[in-house]
Amino acid sequence: MLRHAVLAAKSVRRSSTCSFSEMMREGFSGAGAKPFSELPGPKWPVLGALPLFLNYGVARMPQYYDHLYETYGVACDASILSDKTVIISDPREFRKVFQHEGKYPKALTSDAWPVTHFYDKFKMPYNALVKEGEAWRQGRQALQKDIFSTASASSYCEPVTKACDEVMNNFAGRVAKGPIDIDTEMVNAVSD
Repeated sequence: MLRHAVLAAKSVRRSSTCSFSEMMREGFSGAGAKPFSELPGPKWPVLGALPLFLNYGVARMPQYYDHLYETYGVACDASILSDKTVIISDPREFRKVFQHEGKYPKALTSDAWPVTHFYDKFKMPYNALVKEGEAWRQGRQALQKDIFSTASASSYCEPVTKACDEVMNNFAGRVAKGPIDIDTEMVNAVSD
């Protein structure tokens, strides 16, 4: 089972030119799915991808993701030590991960020991980034009725989808002319 799935920030430039709404309508097909042990990736004994990650460092994460994509493809094993990590560089594939998370999705930072250690050390209750299982579900249900219910979502899905289509079309046209700073572009798109 996947412990983490990370969407590489620059995946937009690698995706096809289909619109966001077309991308999100694609159904799941398990065809071609590989077991974790068969995923390609930098697999140093015991260390996994740690040497490669350290070579790039946090400041060059986009280049690290680009290297993984260019070397290993859309999905690769980027585990570090015993922390199993899969990097997924295509939003259509990432969607499949979300579709199969089950009733209790894995919290983003629940197994990041520095985060949980901080909460435990200062006797602070876990927040939504750390909660899992039934505790996560209860917090989600509190928001569910007003934000995530079908009736609520139907009121904002169309404008959000239209906005995403505009962003994707803008990216496609601009990327064809040369590289763009995806970090700045995403901040601009989200705050628009």
